[in-house]
Amino acid sequence: MPTTLPPHSFGKYHILKEIAKGGMGTVYLAQDPEIKIYVALKVLHPSSSQTRRSRFLREAQLASRLNHPNIVRILDFGIHQSKEYLVMEYIQGTDLEKYLQIHGPLPPQSALPLVCQLAKAVHYAHQNNILHRDLKTANVLLSSKGNPIIIDFGIAKELHDCHNTLTRAGSAVGSPSFMAPEQIRGEPLDKTVDVYALGVILFNLLTGLLPYHAATSAFTYTLVLNNPIPSLREFQPNLSQTLDAICQKAMAKSSQDRFQTALELAQTLEHCLQTNSYLQQKKSTSLRKTKSSSSKKTALQNLPNHHSSHTLKKTIALKKSPSKKNNKLLLTLIASMSLAIATLSYIYLQKMSTSSKNNPPTPKQNPSQISQKSLPQKQIQSPPHQTNSQLPTKTKNKNYKPSTFTLIHSENTSPQTHPTSSTQQEEQKTFQLKDALALIRKKIKEKLYPEAIQYASQALNQFPNNPSLLVERAYAHYHLQNYTNALYDLQQAAQLRPNHAFTYELMGKIYYLTKEDKKALKCYNKAFQLGMKCHSCLGRRGNLLILTQKYKEAVHNAKYLLNQNNNCPLAFFQLGLCAYLLKKNKRAIQYFLKFIQLCQKKSKCNKKIWHTKLQYYYDAHYYLGKIYLEQQKTKKAQYHFSQFQLIHHCPIHQQMYKFKQTILKKLP
Repeated sequence: MPTTLPPHSFGKYHILKEIAKGGMGTVYLAQDPEIKIYVALKVLHPSSSQTRRSRFLREAQLASRLNHPNIVRILDFGIHQSKEYLVMEYIQGTDLEKYLQIHGPLPPQSALPLVCQLAKAVHYAHQNNILHRDLKTANVLLSSKGNPIIIDFGIAKELHDCHNTLTRAGSAVGSPSFMAPEQIRGEPLDKTVDVYALGVILFNLLTGLLPYHAATSAFTYTLVLNNPIPSLREFQPNLSQTLDAICQKAMAKSSQDRFQTALELAQTLEHCLQTNSYLQQKKSTSLRKTKSSSSKKTALQNLPNHHSSHTLKKTIALKKSPSKKNNKLLLTLIASMSLAIATLSYIYLQKMSTSSKNNPPTPKQNPSQISQKSLPQKQIQSPPHQTNSQLPTKTKNKNYKPSTFTLIHSENTSPQTHPTSSTQQEEQKTFQLKDALALIRKKIKEKLYPEAIQYASQALNQFPNNPSLLVERAYAHYHLQNYTNALYDLQQAAQLRPNHAFTYELMGKIYYLTKEDKKALKCYNKAFQLGMKCHSCLGRRGNLLILTQKYKEAVHNAKYLLNQNNNCPLAFFQLGLCAYLLKKNKRAIQYFLKFIQLCQKKSKCNKKIWHTKLQYYYDAHYYLGKIYLEQQKTKKAQYHFSQFQLIHHCPIHQQMYKFKQTILKKLP
């Protein structure tokens, strides 16, 4: 059920109902009255940043190039009423993720044709120089005819742009369980990154499980980077070594060891279907004794000869069948080893039972997950990362509870063969820090500021003098009006990271509120030099420049605001005030009247903007009244003064008026 009633129309489209809502925007079921078809209308949130807006339209333009039966068609895109939108064909069906949750794993006869079709669609996108970068079962719809359709190119990118780093501080592009190792590390990408995701989809369809999955994104990243590729036959023993080898090759750690194109993967799967080599063949005992080595060679021989792969050679070992004498020796050796293991297990269990009297029992863990060591103090809960690539926000498990933010230690069955290097430890710490920051920001977004401060303090014990954690804790203090604590953290952060614009912008905001104008202006100037040119930052900087009588700089600052938005009310007010103070009354009248006109226009469509600009609105009338009085235009002066008095006597804005009077006293 939608939380709010959708509009009846959006441009030429008639809105019928809300389908889904997520981080990027809302998807509606709509109807195009011209051609009388149902469409999926995706509308970006109005609060989205300019970067996201431009990226949204660019990606819509990229996806609109594609015309393939297994890729959703983009019918229209553009901007309507300052909202970016995308219109796609509406497809009735269930995504593969939901289908697997209801029906469980698919038989290979059903799974392989689906992945073949997907691989050919991906190859078509690659031929058009487009990488998907977020292929997953949730992004594939199963139509009413049983055809898979890729429905989201939300973070698609042109191939020639993929030399750029894909990650930024605190985020990674993609869905953790389906991301290739090089994608997690933020390295340049090629076509094989989508081939890797197709391999994960194949594994997921055949087993109903993900090859790598943990409670948080950071832990999942660690599994993808460090743990060996799981075998299909561990979960589905009836599947053949040939099919296991195909899946292993598609999910190879190194991009060079994978199928180099999605078409190559599709052709290999088709060959597997044609030769019926996807199931393990049952053989008699005599055949096993005489042809044990040839059965293992079949897995490699059945693959089409496209590229040799080290991963396949490691996955399927080619061994000669032992002789009868060797069989007897082998059985004896196995029996001896079993006895030894049983003895050691008994001793170990005895020790565990004695130690468990003092320690509570630990819950059983999934073998694919890694163990977690608690922090010395109260643990920080770490939610999974969320991506905005698909609008419907969902979790893998309805009963999911975030795990604690802890140190990561790989739990391998043979730690001697998989040692943790210093580089891996550094990567693990990086993921922990990202999870901690994500949790703190989530608490701030939910306005749980005391919890955010508590978690930030605990994380700082783990990562002392980390500037990002200091800034986040300061931001929580700022919301609680603990300005002294906030400034202390920000000053420390500024020393550790002197070129971070937001640190100075937040310091300037606090000094602005505490009426320390010179300090505030110094911070805003620094933030401006470092590239912080957002509306709120430039607005306060302009006010401070006027208060400190730096009118020419204030004019230049207002022009920066107009470059961002040529109808910015605040910019016209500041230009009017500067013109008035510089005795340029003709310009001042023009700017103030323009400001009033914009405020009245915006108040009709957005009450929030109206209340925000009201504090300047009555000032504009006041200064216009003074100017017309000096020009002896009595009627105009009386009108503007009357408007000023009406707003002045409004009880809601009495406190706002008193605050403005303190600023007016500082002006000449």
